[in-house]
Amino acid sequence: MKLIKQLIWVLIFAGINLNIALAVDVVPAGENVIGEIALQGGSNSQVIWKAPFSKTYKIYIKVPVTGNVANAEYRVYPKGKLPASIVCSTIDIEHPCFDIIVDQTQHQDGWVQLMVNNDTDTSWDFVEQSGFVAAVSSNLAAVETLNLSAAVKFEEQLALEIGNNYQGGIIFSLDATGRHGLIAAPTDQTGISIGVDWRSATLLCADLTIGAYDDWYLPSRNELRLMYRNIGPGAAAPLTNIGGFMTTGHINSAGYSDPVYWSSTLAGNGLNARGLNFATGLQNNYGRFGKNYVRAIRAF
Repeated sequence: MKLIKQLIWVLIFAGINLNIALAVDVVPAGENVIGEIALQGGSNSQVIWKAPFSKTYKIYIKVPVTGNVANAEYRVYPKGKLPASIVCSTIDIEHPCFDIIVDQTQHQDGWVQLMVNNDTDTSWDFVEQSGFVAAVSSNLAAVETLNLSAAVKFEEQLALEIGNNYQGGIIFSLDATGRHGLIAAPTDQTGISIGVDWRSATLLCADLTIGAYDDWYLPSRNELRLMYRNIGPGAAAPLTNIGGFMTTGHINSAGYSDPVYWSSTLAGNGLNARGLNFATGLQNNYGRFGKNYVRAIRAF
């Protein structure tokens, strides 16, 4: 160290300006200050934060106290992007991109979750080092400046399980990744009535909106069976009928009505449709103009 100091003095006296950063062995005292970044509007400049591991994360960004842009643009690339690509597309299977706008003026000096359709369950399956989050300024006018905090949090998400409440309903099926599957609506679309005919059942599902989700549909015969076995009366404890399906019938003008749920699968030259009796677990053909119960589902 003495030699370094002598060298510095020699260089200074020789008229040479030398700047040196020295490492320290202990954490210095003082307040931790998170820096801010400024991007010029209308440029192709960006700031990126790479995913730390190949895991599923929710993303939170810090808005600086100086944030004053109403349409700050963030992009999430879970699997990275092609170097030459300039298009952000959610339907790109190999390199999907999610474009999210943050109104900084409403969240100055606060944390904001990056979400799709205002869904707090939004999370992404990131690929380590390839996947990243970026802030861009190309959508802003050249006179605007996008002030950013360097702070971004990647919050790891635990694996989903059958029976979890998720994205508007109850998970009843998961694929091999554990991040995609099928969700049943939390209640019947027919309430406690004796049900509706098959056409009305399909319309009830197609018209259903729960929270931010409007992509519900009438399950197929196989999907209906999965509901019965995984969250219905046929499920093992503690998941036995956590979906709250009907298990007893009703007396109506035509006699006794079994607790049958419609599927979308047609049979008998289209005059019938498959239904499943949630009291017995048996499937059968039912006339499309008869009345049965309805439970909508959606994929995620």
